[in-house]
Amino acid sequence: MLNKNCGTGFYLDIGTQTTLWLVADLFNHIVYPLERGYWTNSFGLSALESGEIPEEIIREEIARIQTKLQEQKSQYNIEFTLAAGTAALRNAPNGKEFLVRLHNSTNLSTRLFSPQQEARAAWLGAHSREQRSTVKILLDLGGGSTEIIWQNDAKEIVTRSLPIGASILTKRCVTTDPPGELAFRRITEYASPIFKRLRVQLPETRTIMVTGGTATALGSIQLSLDRYDPEQIIAKFLTVHQLKKQMELLLSTNELQRFAIPGMPPDRTKVLPAGSALLFLLMEVFGWNRFFPQDRGVLFGLPYYVKDTHE
Repeated sequence: MLNKNCGTGFYLDIGTQTTLWLVADLFNHIVYPLERGYWTNSFGLSALESGEIPEEIIREEIARIQTKLQEQKSQYNIEFTLAAGTAALRNAPNGKEFLVRLHNSTNLSTRLFSPQQEARAAWLGAHSREQRSTVKILLDLGGGSTEIIWQNDAKEIVTRSLPIGASILTKRCVTTDPPGELAFRRITEYASPIFKRLRVQLPETRTIMVTGGTATALGSIQLSLDRYDPEQIIAKFLTVHQLKKQMELLLSTNELQRFAIPGMPPDRTKVLPAGSALLFLLMEVFGWNRFFPQDRGVLFGLPYYVKDTHE
């Protein structure tokens, strides 16, 4: 276990819908955030038919990251950096090229995570607080993939990755606004065979933890927050019944109406109906009856990767 401060780091989790950034210290195996934030990158929704990320989106993203890095360097003594690419960059033919260009433009350390590395980072991030969770299963529900993560009897982190997420299902299955029952049927038809192929021995539990923008957005809506703030949803759980009511509302309203829902993150209005349907279907299939939205995921696991490299 680390027993000293390993230095201040600047970290990026570049996802399918969102880029999250963090300036943090790691001390005694606990991550202490100094500043954090996010923006919409739309890598998943803007992907071309070939799967490539459009050039204009790449240039815009690199420029945003350059600006944010310089802002944080002016305030903090940044000793370590890590920009991690996940499902969107794994799946895009030019995903690796994007990370090379990002490194050349900013000198950030970059890494393309495998599903297993992404799951490990999510698990470490979810357990990076002083008060550790005792929930047995973590679901990392992203835009381009979903990881089911747990620890086995040997305390090894185990994961099964599903190639579906909120952005993928939105592009494939949501063709009308409001999405309606048709979208739910399409999501069910597309996702069910993937669930059936999932043959895992999961720990016995009725309560899970869920990280990612879909989960924190649903938590924010459940609390009717004045302003979307992931940190305010800590230790607040949603039952499968509450989730079903939220999903039905999201599927039955158009995008403009969803903007007006209290607690709704403005950049989630398009993908949240599909994300809520995916989470509901997973809970139904595996018999989970409630979940805790978790505001710490892959992003908060990145300091541990930097620590491992420099010890």
